[in-house]
Amino acid sequence: MGDNDSAISDNEFIDHSNEITFHPSHPYYLSPSDNPGLMLVAKQFNGTCFGAWRRAIIIVLSTKKKIGFINGSFPQPAPTSPLLDQWEQVNHMVISWILNSLDPEIAQSLIFTKTAKGIWDELN
Repeated sequence: MGDNDSAISDNEFIDHSNEITFHPSHPYYLSPSDNPGLMLVAKQFNGTCFGAWRRAIIIVLSTKKKIGFINGSFPQPAPTSPLLDQWEQVNHMVISWILNSLDPEIAQSLIFTKTAKGIWDELN
């Protein structure tokens, strides 16, 4: 590795000066197929069958290694952290996925919530 490169936490991410690249197993990694329009579940939550909808979301976010964004195990990094930008990007992606899986009226009531965990807490 060069002078500006450093491996952190068993190669979870590599810092190339100002660029951070995440390994696909890292929760901050977004694959090329991840996009804000992605529908995580087949049926939007409309106020009924919350338990089944909740379980489906948990399963999908777990398979994508993003469950920590709703259960609090991936809290927002400090403002000076080099990880903050990527955390915000993934947080916004998870917010989009959750909002897409909600009835538009329910989604509208949560649109200004700042974190995926905040939305999850409101729904629970």
